[in-house]
Formats: sequence, C-alpha cells, structure tokens
Amino acid sequence: MDNYLQWTNVVRSLRYGLVITNMEGNIVDYNEGWVQIALQNNVPSDFDWHGVNLIQMAECRSDFGDHLAKYCLSKLDELLQGADSFEPVQFHHHTITGPQWLMLEIAPLLDQTRRPQGLVISLHDISALHTETVASLASDGSVDSSISQLLPMCAVCKRIRDNQDHWHSLESYLKTHLHIEFTHDICTECMGHLYPQYAAILEKKQREQDL
Repeated sequence: MDNYLQWTNVVRSLRYGLVITNMEGNIVDYNEGWVQIALQNNVPSDFDWHGVNLIQMAECRSDFGDHLAKYCLSKLDELLQGADSFEPVQFHHHTITGPQWLMLEIAPLLDQTRRPQGLVISLHDISALHTETVASLASDGSVDSSISQLLPMCAVCKRIRDNQDHWHSLESYLKTHLHIEFTHDICTECMGHLYPQYAAILEKKQREQDL
C-alpha cells in the first residue's frame, strides 16, 4: 500500500496532464496537470472527470471529422489488447488563452501479469517549443515574414490572399507559411447542439462555479 501511495503521489505531481481509464474508457483517476489543460479549454477547475468515457468522446469527435480522434480509435483495439502501438502525436488547437500545441501519448495499463487493465493517456504542453521554433525560422527567413503584417481576408468566405493574389483557406495558408498542422475541436455552442449530454454536464459545473 505504501508503494502504491508513493506512486500515486508521483503521478499527481507530474506537470503534464495524465488520466487513467478502465477497459471501457471510463476515467478512474487523473492528475492536476490534466485539470489545468482542461481549464484552458473552458472546463471548470472543479469538474469531476471520474467516470467520463473518453472513448465515447473520441467517437463523437470522429463523427464530427476530427482526424486525431479517428487515429486514436484506429489504435484502440491494439492498445486494449496490451500492444504499445501508439506513436506520440503533436497537435495544435486554440484555447481561451490563445494557441496551444500538445503532445498526445497513449499506452496500455498493464497489471503485474502483463494483462491490460485500461489505458494511460498523457498530454504534454509543448507550446513553448513550437514558439521558439517559429521564431527561429522567422529569423533565418524560413517563414514568410508577411505573416506578421495585416492579412487580406475575404469578408464573405474568410479566405486569405497571398502576395501573388491567390486565395487560400485559412488552414492552407497557415500550413504553407507557418508549417502548422491542424486537428479539429468542437466549440461550446456546437457541442451544445450536437452532443447535449456532454454540454449539459459542463454547463451545470459552470453554473455551480458561478454561484
């Protein structure tokens, strides 16, 4: 029991986000790092993640066209069979505090007999690393310096015009000029329309926090 408590304290003290799920995908434990990342995504700090089914959430995101969620689900059977087959994935999204880069890692949770008991999922905030990389590329001319200026955007379709008068979607423009890859998230309003079961939980917690 003492060894278990020591291990639990170590996990909870880690700065990156960590959750442990059972075989069905329900969260059985998580650390403060996970809470802080969720807080940046407008989830109340006192939200109780215990019992939240991450597999169901991934399925919802996959149905909405999230490529990262599809990739995670494609590896799910192997992971739940005990295979450490998940290659770490970097992805970019926007939070209430600005752009954020995260590193996602998933591994099977094995018992002493090497039998899978669930999943260990971690999120590392690597935004500072990407900020330094972009600044370095900009300084040596690898990134188009025009991105720091005003960008001509169509008022209707929101496409961006480049220096050759060609129009590009915002995603393709940023991929070309900043080498940014995108994943897809769901904003609060769309979450309420498409997946009210999860939105209702978050709204309830927000109301309780505001009281």
